[in-house]
Amino acid sequence: MRLWLMAGVLAVVWTVAGCASVAANSDNGDEGPVGVEGTHHEVVEKRAQFDLNCDADELQVETIMYDRARTRYLYGVTGCNRRATYVLPSWDGTPYLNHMEIEDEDGDVDVEASPDGERI
Repeated sequence: MRLWLMAGVLAVVWTVAGCASVAANSDNGDEGPVGVEGTHHEVVEKRAQFDLNCDADELQVETIMYDRARTRYLYGVTGCNRRATYVLPSWDGTPYLNHMEIEDEDGDVDVEASPDGERI
């Protein structure tokens, strides 16, 4: 009987701990991913400023999706005639450029994929 009680208590503790870790990595705008200061949007925006060569006030960041199976976020960033998607793993906190489109003066679009070619 004591063994069943102890197993039940452990199950509850693991469940609560798992829910707490998911909440800490959520995209609620109040907390950033593990090991990074700022919200998810701020972290992605800072990386996009460099990649897109664009000022922060000209960028728009939006959450496209959260992939629970792979525990990562996908963000879209637009600004300065450029569009990019970023993957932000929940466990890492470093946004990775997934895809970029650059529109020139004639309206032609040049597409660049991530270095490993992975697309979501």
